[in-house]
Amino acid sequence: MRPLRAVALTEVIPLPAASPPAFLTLLTVTYTEGEAETYLVPLRCATGAQADRVQKELPQAIIAHVRGEGEQGCVYEAFQDQDFYPVVLDAIARRRCFRGRAGKLVARPTRAFNGRGVSPAELTPALLQTEQNNTVVAYGERFILKLFCHVAAGMHPDLETRSFLVEKARFTHTPAVAGTVAYHPSRGGPLILATLQQFVPNQGNAWDYTQGVLGHYFAAARSVPEPAPPPHQKPWLTLQAEDIPPIVKDLIGPYLEIARLLGQRTAELHVALVSDPADPDFAPEPFSVLHHRARHQFLRLLSAQVFQLLRQCLTSVPDAVRGEARSVLQLEATVGRHLHALFTRKISTWRIRCHGSYHLGQVLYTGDDVVILGFGGEPLRPLSERRLKHPPMKDVAGMLRSFHYAAYAGLFTQIPQDKPTDRQRMATLEPWARWWWQGVATVFLTSYLTTASQAAPLALTRPECQVLLEVYLLEKVLYELSYELHSRPEWVRIPLHGIRQLVGGGRA
Repeated sequence: MRPLRAVALTEVIPLPAASPPAFLTLLTVTYTEGEAETYLVPLRCATGAQADRVQKELPQAIIAHVRGEGEQGCVYEAFQDQDFYPVVLDAIARRRCFRGRAGKLVARPTRAFNGRGVSPAELTPALLQTEQNNTVVAYGERFILKLFCHVAAGMHPDLETRSFLVEKARFTHTPAVAGTVAYHPSRGGPLILATLQQFVPNQGNAWDYTQGVLGHYFAAARSVPEPAPPPHQKPWLTLQAEDIPPIVKDLIGPYLEIARLLGQRTAELHVALVSDPADPDFAPEPFSVLHHRARHQFLRLLSAQVFQLLRQCLTSVPDAVRGEARSVLQLEATVGRHLHALFTRKISTWRIRCHGSYHLGQVLYTGDDVVILGFGGEPLRPLSERRLKHPPMKDVAGMLRSFHYAAYAGLFTQIPQDKPTDRQRMATLEPWARWWWQGVATVFLTSYLTTASQAAPLALTRPECQVLLEVYLLEKVLYELSYELHSRPEWVRIPLHGIRQLVGGGRA
């Protein structure tokens, strides 16, 4: 976290149709070092009975109590008020434009917008998700609105990528963009504040679905009389579905088919992203010697920073994993040697526009297929950085790490490790967790490579593929460890497991 210098209210845009009055405000945050950032904060001002409703239903949203014209009132965050969202949808549908102090707000539908014949009751908003990065709202089963918290001038990668996929590449496994809300300052480029997309009927995101599946998997594994088979130590790309023991296949069951389908759809996504070599924003580019060196330097620096952070946080990690954290600290030199060995090998591949932040939470499971969402990249990185091209193994590694996270999150839900007896239960179930993630990852990767081989920019030799996969797996797990140390110390044992399994002995 960077130390704050100042927070300034740089824009206030009233939305005239809203009752109580609503305003889209932009806050510019400056720090003692680095670039300033801009944040979108929708506000409302309620008085009288409306203020009483907010005080009763949304006390956590209130920012300040105010008095005006003899009435008590409050200013509160509109993010948390479902009554605010019909105003946004109406603005998009009616192509509204609102003036602010230093620019204007422009709401526009796309050709995919279709609200005809839909009653207001069918568009009742429901808040699905509010977090640091964005707010997601469903309008019945017709639209999904995503409001971005952290905004910046320039082309937003989520809007850009999904528009390319749907309109140019005819990729059918991501929702079409139905509308946008953008702020146009008097100087400089526009800031995308929100996107509206078509609703896709689904059974939830793949992370939540997978956690439900894992609950049944571990329950079944506990009833198996014999211990789990020893995991394979083979390189990733030599593993085949035949290497998964029959007992493991039986326990994982239909989820293996979901993993196969997800591998296929991931490859089809990458094939679509390289489908127009004439478009400079999406044309494949060589992975040059310069990129090779830059990636090596980046990972060396990232590794040094993360291990230093782990040393600093050692006393604050949960007692149950402090011993494992110490053992991972002993692997710092091993990680360095592993990186050096990887980058001494020549890599001849292409950089393409990728998803950029690919994991199970970015996928919807429809019951018989998957739909891919969330092409915005890491939200706190600059837009220009989020639009950079990478080898497609970056996305593949992201999903493999997500399978690992899912397996161990499911395991730790089963066994919190708060009691002495939990150690024995962990010793019994942990090998089954390794087999679940190894089996699912093997099927996913095999399916991906089979489909991706149809597009020349995605075709790799197995040694090159192995190197890139290990590079991006290591980058991802180091990033995960840094994130958990900063944000969720109780989850730190998952990336600790990941580092040990990548470089400390054991494929899974």
